[in-house]
Amino acid sequence: MEQLNLPVRLRVLSSGIKSFELTNHNEEKDLKEITNQVESAKSMCADQLANLIGIPVIVARERLIAAETNGLLCRDDSIEGLRFYPNLF
Repeated sequence: MEQLNLPVRLRVLSSGIKSFELTNHNEEKDLKEITNQVESAKSMCADQLANLIGIPVIVARERLIAAETNGLLCRDDSIEGLRFYPNLF
């Protein structure tokens, strides 16, 4: 796509899912927005984030995990499912 000079690129997420994104996409800004959403709600799971910002659940899960990897969020993996919380440390 870069060879065709298109404004999108193919991104392979950590789970192997392939996703298109705009070339001007800012990952840092995206993670900050997600962190703000989780802080406002006190906690959040992937389906809640997906509904809130209008993205597929699998992409929401990937973004929540990316925010956790960057130290912005922490998670609780319980019988009720995977839930993310603001990282207070």
